[in-house]
Amino acid sequence: ARYDIEINGNVIDAGNSLTYTYAGGMVDGTSNWRVRGVDNAGNLGTWSTGTWAVTIDATAPLAPTLVAPVDTAVTNDATPTFTWLAASDGTGSGVVRYDIEINGNVIDAGNSLTYTYAGGMVDGTSNWRVRGIDDAGNIGAWSTGTWAVTIDATAPLAPTLVSPVDTALTNDNTPLFTW
Repeated sequence: ARYDIEINGNVIDAGNSLTYTYAGGMVDGTSNWRVRGVDNAGNLGTWSTGTWAVTIDATAPLAPTLVAPVDTAVTNDATPTFTWLAASDGTGSGVVRYDIEINGNVIDAGNSLTYTYAGGMVDGTSNWRVRGIDDAGNIGAWSTGTWAVTIDATAPLAPTLVSPVDTALTNDNTPLFTW
């Protein structure tokens, strides 16, 4: 006894196993399948109840486009909001979430097109990029290039006044102020 599997109208001898691996690799898209038994005398059994569908999506999403903060931006906001445009998945299963990488740390940003760094970033330059992941689990390419944002949330120290000294009296109407 053996089994036939029908995939998109093509009947394939699956042998006597209860599994079948499609050898040629299926193309992206939806395929219908069903199975029937064939006995040793060659009698064909009825097809399995119903025809099932399987959707193949082996194509990763395209890279998203970064929006803000713009490359080489300088800000005093230690909790910046990173923004990007949606990644295209063509005819695939659709982008369901994004990863944002900040200084080598990959963070799941969910299905939003923004991510706010809530923990407070330390002063200095940070590099960031984003990639999309589709519903089939295909991981897309990182956004083109890595953008940098510099956080400077520390106010400068108060300068020390030097001259003219406090309560100075002068006849110079163009005094030089130094600190």
